[in-house]
Amino acid sequence: MSKHEEREQRLVHRIEAFSDLVMGFSLALLSLSLVIPAHAIELLLNPIWLVSYLWTFAWIASTWFGHQRLFSLYFVPTMPAIVINFVLLASLALGVYFVQVFLHAGSDPDRVIAMLLYFSALSVTLLSLGTLYALGTKSRWNVLDGDERFFGTKRAIRLLIMG
Repeated sequence: MSKHEEREQRLVHRIEAFSDLVMGFSLALLSLSLVIPAHAIELLLNPIWLVSYLWTFAWIASTWFGHQRLFSLYFVPTMPAIVINFVLLASLALGVYFVQVFLHAGSDPDRVIAMLLYFSALSVTLLSLGTLYALGTKSRWNVLDGDERFFGTKRAIRLLIMG
């Protein structure tokens, strides 16, 4: 392995580790930012906190899973890919913030705005991950087998459409 390949592989591992750290902290902040009600019965009377928590947890966990697959086969550490990965991570962190804004919004118009911001962050996450799959699949086309090319292309298209 050449020095250039070694440096590139180290960079990929560092970006992946940083990404895991951001996703882990996002999950921790999601849990830590849950408000403890004055009375436990309030948790049952207003379960929107649970739906929001589970939805956001699923969003982050599924992003982590897709991100892990991306880095195992498709990620190429070009400047555009690195920047898009940071955009993905920022959108996840903002999503955790926006779910808290939504849960603490006092009026319906504020909740609508917070929900739009939340789903915008989700959209940016999906678009970013889809773009990374598209870039990686294109860059590694000649070294991927047919199944891996098909999976990368299918994943890119699906994420971009969902975004």
